[in-house]
Amino acid sequence: MNGISYLFDTNAIIYFLKGDLDLYRFYNESETISISIISCIEFLSYPNLNIDELALFENFAQEVNVFNIEFENKKLINKIVELRSMKLLKIPDTIIAAQAIDNNLTLLTRDKQFERIPELSVISF
Repeated sequence: MNGISYLFDTNAIIYFLKGDLDLYRFYNESETISISIISCIEFLSYPNLNIDELALFENFAQEVNVFNIEFENKKLINKIVELRSMKLLKIPDTIIAAQAIDNNLTLLTRDKQFERIPELSVISF
């Protein structure tokens, strides 16, 4: 383990489940892997998702931390509002970024727009 904890963006989940070797390395060497409930919703709403893909995702989601959005978490809510007011990202991506920041996680993504947030640790694969 390298001691780094990661938050997989939705596209990282997709590539990981398709067997991306770089993401497997991050997965195997990490302290913890987390995902956002937003990524769960995005993944599960893909059209034509078959039973095998659904089962693969459900197994993955049981092995990682899944962050929910709780209104009582004022620090997270404030971070979401702060990032959204900057208008750099759409709301789902804003929530994912805020969860990574709030939990001191490095975001793994193919989405370059996250790199515009200076306080967010991002690895683009």
